[in-house]
Amino acid sequence: MSGIPTGNLAGGPAGAGLPGTAARVPGPGTDAMTGIVDDDGKEVKAAELLAREEARTRRATLAPAITKDTDDVELRNIINMLRNKINDLETAQSTPASSTVKSTIKLNAPPKFDGTKKEDLQGFLTQIRANLSFSRTVDPVQQVLYAASYLTGKALEWFQPTQADYLAHNVWSEMHPETQKIFTDFEYFESSINQVFGLADKVRQAETKLNELRQTKSAASYAAEFRQLAFRVDWNDEGLKYQFYRGLKSDVTGLPSLFNAARSRNTSSELSR
Repeated sequence: MSGIPTGNLAGGPAGAGLPGTAARVPGPGTDAMTGIVDDDGKEVKAAELLAREEARTRRATLAPAITKDTDDVELRNIINMLRNKINDLETAQSTPASSTVKSTIKLNAPPKFDGTKKEDLQGFLTQIRANLSFSRTVDPVQQVLYAASYLTGKALEWFQPTQADYLAHNVWSEMHPETQKIFTDFEYFESSINQVFGLADKVRQAETKLNELRQTKSAASYAAEFRQLAFRVDWNDEGLKYQFYRGLKSDVTGLPSLFNAARSRNTSSELSR
């Protein structure tokens, strides 16, 4: 038995067999490097078999590395996706709630204004301003054009030349000075339409109402109504006091304090004393 090799044919540790191979005892005159039969039953040299085994070992070692790299890529993709989701949520939360609410509110169109009823103008302008408040970024030009779109009749006839002047020119300097003022200042537009179609003589109307005002309910209600009218007229205290007492019921007591309450801007607190 001294002629039989007992070590690894590749020079490895003694007793370390090669997987999937069967060792043969070389016969007399047989080259020790051809005494191996592979998995397919073919006789191969030990060096060739060793090369095959090394290739298998490399593939076995490389496979986990490939799997690990693939897992890392997938993990990075998942992390990036989650980051994008978080960014989307943060963006949504940073949007003011009022914007969402405003975008879901359906606005009623303001009533048309034709200029025939002067008392309707203030309600018309109030509704226009209420609708414009939902679009803070709208510039004065758009505000005026929006209001003008609800003018009809005499009111439209009045504003039509100004609007035509604005639409006919692309350069401000080519427009009439009045057109420039109206389309750069919505308050000026309101003032202009008020001068033509509004209650121009509000002072005289307030004076008439004061002369006709009489107490029909409580003294507190009478004083509150008197106060609203008193701020619209240019009367001195003596004239206001005379008219105030004139409209009261004859059985009312505490006239001086009641008159002071009617002249105060804090009528409610004065009357509660």
